[in-house]
Amino acid sequence: ISMMKWLTDRCSKVKYVLKVDDDMFVNMQHITDFSETRNFNKCIIGKLAKKWKPHRNTNNKWYVPSRAFNGTTFPTFATGPAYMISGDAAQPLYETSIKERPMYLEDVYMTGIVAEKAGIRRLNHAMFRNTHIKNIDECVFRRVMTSHKHTPQDIRRLWALVYQQPQKICSTPAPPKTVKPSAVANNAGAVKPPQPSVTVANKNVTKSLPPAASG
Repeated sequence: ISMMKWLTDRCSKVKYVLKVDDDMFVNMQHITDFSETRNFNKCIIGKLAKKWKPHRNTNNKWYVPSRAFNGTTFPTFATGPAYMISGDAAQPLYETSIKERPMYLEDVYMTGIVAEKAGIRRLNHAMFRNTHIKNIDECVFRRVMTSHKHTPQDIRRLWALVYQQPQKICSTPAPPKTVKPSAVANNAGAVKPPQPSVTVANKNVTKSLPPAASG
């Protein structure tokens, strides 16, 4: 809530804001490319969780009492390790959040419950991998925006693999079904995969958006 207030008061003209945990690898080139080429208003972008149910077992780490949320299924939300918020979404999120009962599950609360009531779209982006990728391979990590549960040593190693060492040529991944097979070679000779399509969740409506052009 305080982050939304700070953005509303001090940084309301920013295009996107990236929320990220400190144990995440972040591919800043992909984040930058996305922010410079995609224009979405009043939205949250990340790895969406759909039809997740609250844990009612008091011994569970993510226990949610009925007094905090009495529904049987959470609204679609962006999983918490990393997601992006468009700058114009901050004010409606903040203004709605101060009217809602707080919940300690920040991602469920802000990007699900509050976002739905504020009319903020949630967009699923396949390159947000908010799980742990065990295979430490530069070709794998060049194709994702985020990966979760990495030590500082892992992140330094991945940074060196992806950015600092001479790049090897990676095979082109199979594109999503909604994207025509195509790839553009960059100046280093490596192949840049086409950007995947983005899926929108707005209440119970889901549809695919066209991918951004590569190049």
